[in-house]
Amino acid sequence: MQVENLDEEETESVNISSVAVSPTWDSRDDVFAPSRGTRARFGLEWGSHYLGGELDFVRTRLEASRFWPLGERSVLAASLRTGVIAPIGDSDTIPLQERFFNGGQDTVRAFKQDQLGPADEFGNPEGGETFSVVSLEWRRRLSGKLAGALFVDAGNVSPQAAEYFSFRDVRHGFGVGLRYLLPIGPLRLDVGVNPAPRDDEDRVVAHFSVGMPF
Repeated sequence: MQVENLDEEETESVNISSVAVSPTWDSRDDVFAPSRGTRARFGLEWGSHYLGGELDFVRTRLEASRFWPLGERSVLAASLRTGVIAPIGDSDTIPLQERFFNGGQDTVRAFKQDQLGPADEFGNPEGGETFSVVSLEWRRRLSGKLAGALFVDAGNVSPQAAEYFSFRDVRHGFGVGLRYLLPIGPLRLDVGVNPAPRDDEDRVVAHFSVGMPF
C-alpha cells in the first residue's frame, strides 16, 4: 500500500506491506443508533520488509462500546478506543502518516480535528505512537426523529509506545449534541467545551457530521 503524507517537507512517501487480523464481537440491536448491546473489536497488524514494505512495525488497536437503555427514550453509551504502534527490526521511527491522532468529531470533541496531542513549532499536529479515548454519552429521543445528547470525552496521544501506561497529558472536554435520525445514520451536531484551553486552543468547538461518534 502506498501512503503519501500531505506535508512532503516533513516526511516522505512510505511503502507499507502488512498482514492483519481484526476479530469483532457485535451484539447491538441497531447498527446506526443502538439502544442496547456491545461492540468490541481488537486489531493486530504486523508490517515488515520481508513482506515487501519499507517499514517494520507492530500495531494493535482496541475498540469497545456498550449501550444500556434507560427507559423508552434514553440510552447511556460508553466507549473505549486505544492503540499502540511501535517500530521494530530495522525501523526506528514511525512516519507521520502512520501515527495516531486525537481530537475531532469522533474522539475528544472539545478539540478540532487532530489537534489534541504533540505539535511542531508551527502548531502542526505530529501525532504519536499511542492514543486513548474514553467517552460517556447520554442520548435521548426528543421529538420524532430529533434526538439530543450530553457527553464527556477524555483522551491523550503519547509520542513513544513505551509511554503508553504513563497516560501522559490526558485532556478532557464535555458538551451537548443534536441528532436528526435517518435510515443511513444520524446527521449530528456536537458542541464541545474545553474547560482548560491552552494558548493555541479554542474553548468551544462545533462539529457537524454524519453517524454516531461510536
